[in-house]
Amino acid sequence: MDTAPFLQIHCQNTQNVSGVGYVVHPSVVHLVDSYEIPSPCLAKFRLQPRLRKKISIINWYSPTGVANESELDAFHNELGKVMQNEKSSYKLVVGDLNTRMGTMDEKHYRIGKFGLGDRNEGGECLAALLSTACLFHENAFFVKKENRRWT
Repeated sequence: MDTAPFLQIHCQNTQNVSGVGYVVHPSVVHLVDSYEIPSPCLAKFRLQPRLRKKISIINWYSPTGVANESELDAFHNELGKVMQNEKSSYKLVVGDLNTRMGTMDEKHYRIGKFGLGDRNEGGECLAALLSTACLFHENAFFVKKENRRWT
């Protein structure tokens, strides 16, 4: 049995509020190539599996509805830069979106047809970001039972 400790990667926030991070299982700690936490709401780390292509995991926590427009714009600009500048073969972008994506439309085909609700302003911004970064919103591509759905 592996008794090595988990690797914890997190923001050094002294107020113990907000912030994103990772807890990495001991069996994959040796695969961690690098990590960076540019802000309390945004973190990324890269895995380098032996003889395989790099995998980047970008974790983010979007500002809530009480944030003003300039804070939201600054956050989305920072997220866009991180996603564009991250050079790896595989990118996983995960986190708390604080938004409603809705379902696919003709303009945003990168969003599946099984999303929930109507797209709000934050969803429009995220849809544009997905399109720019050539990513897909995978949560809406699959049918789920009613009790397994979230927005």
